Amino acid sequence: MKTFEATFYGTRGSSPAAGSAFVAYGGDTSCLALQLSERLFVLDAGTGIIPLGEQVTAAATKKLDIFISHAHYDHVQGLPFFTPLMTPDIDITIWFAGCDDAVDGKVLLEKLLGGPFLPFSLKDLKCRLTHQALPKSGSIDLGDGVRLGTMQTNHKGGCTAFRFDAHERSFVYAPDFEHDNGHLDKALVDFMSEASFAVLDATYTFQEYNLHKGFGHTFWEKSMSLAKQAKLDRWALFHHHHRRSDTTLQELELQAYEMDHRAFFARDRLVYDVLNGTSTIG
Repeated sequence: MKTFEATFYGTRGSSPAAGSAFVAYGGDTSCLALQLSERLFVLDAGTGIIPLGEQVTAAATKKLDIFISHAHYDHVQGLPFFTPLMTPDIDITIWFAGCDDAVDGKVLLEKLLGGPFLPFSLKDLKCRLTHQALPKSGSIDLGDGVRLGTMQTNHKGGCTAFRFDAHERSFVYAPDFEHDNGHLDKALVDFMSEASFAVLDATYTFQEYNLHKGFGHTFWEKSMSLAKQAKLDRWALFHHHHRRSDTTLQELELQAYEMDHRAFFARDRLVYDVLNGTSTIG
């Protein structure tokens, strides 16, 4: 049976948000599970990967792939606490395009694990772990009819956007980028052209962005514009500011929906069925 589902486990940027004001849209940082038939792909490893790991362990999953867009804290801080790493008899592959201080996934893990921050290191992991390099810009065959495209977005320290093509549908994950009103915007529009579903950076409002130019993020109205230029079927606005409450996000989501019914704001445990174009809260 064909399956192509994206589930949000972490929707925040910068740092987790806790408390009653951050329940509906979620307080964990960036993590998304992509179920493609029998394959499980995990996109980023913010704190949202921790509850995902508990589900993976409970389901006795035997194989999964983790794709790291970049090494900023909000995209990797949950990885040391991903329980499948400590589970024997599971195969885990970490895909990473590298950065200046971590040329591959193995070096990244070595930096995340061990003293003085943690009482365990890479050698203590129990899973069968492999590392694969991602092209900063290109396309690779992941097997099982899944094609992965990559491109570098405009973000401090670099960030890899992903495009998964399978079952005659396509899904784009571009969590962190800053628009440039020029060739970088065009490159991103071309990369996600006519995708079935996309997850896009929406850290700021237009007014906030004017105070944060050069920080590597865009405002939700700009992501709306790029999504429409790319002729996307649907898109989720993502990487919510860590101090943005549920009430404010709901107000912004209504504004986005009134601008274009194809848009919504990412919520914790929302499941988007890429094959059918429908969403549910899991």
